[in-house]
Amino acid sequence: MSDEFLSIELLGHRKLLQDIDAIPDEVNVILYEKAEQWAEQVYEKTMSNLAERLDIKTGRLEESIDYEVHSEEGRISARVYSSGVPYAGIQERGGTTPPHMIYPVEGKVLAFIGATGDKVFATRVAHPGANLKGAHFLRDAYREVSPKITGSLYYYIVRKLRARLFRGVA
Repeated sequence: MSDEFLSIELLGHRKLLQDIDAIPDEVNVILYEKAEQWAEQVYEKTMSNLAERLDIKTGRLEESIDYEVHSEEGRISARVYSSGVPYAGIQERGGTTPPHMIYPVEGKVLAFIGATGDKVFATRVAHPGANLKGAHFLRDAYREVSPKITGSLYYYIVRKLRARLFRGVA
């Protein structure tokens, strides 16, 4: 008979140690999933904001919005951005654009509805310049979506890790 009051034998300790070693990898997978959710939600909200806040004429600004998620050497990054449209920044943040000429990008002429309501064709148009107030379509999307994602991140990671570590445990 033993003098020990309490004796515990850990069964399956090798499996437990393997699961503990896998935690960083598992957390990276979970964080990548969350980064994808964040980017997709910010993208969707940005597109919604664009439709609500700007008078979209050609769709070039909408088409320039995209998102991506990267994982490299344990670092996960996600971004929502505009690419290829030089006026995206001034539409987002606001500012002054000086008078300038507008030329056709594709084709030989510009076509638009003039002030009289008639269709007008021109080889160039003199833009008078403008002082634009920022629409903040991207900034506001980020501010609305980010707290929802980051606020639940801790509980999401804990729940996923518990499911992994304690699966099959009654």
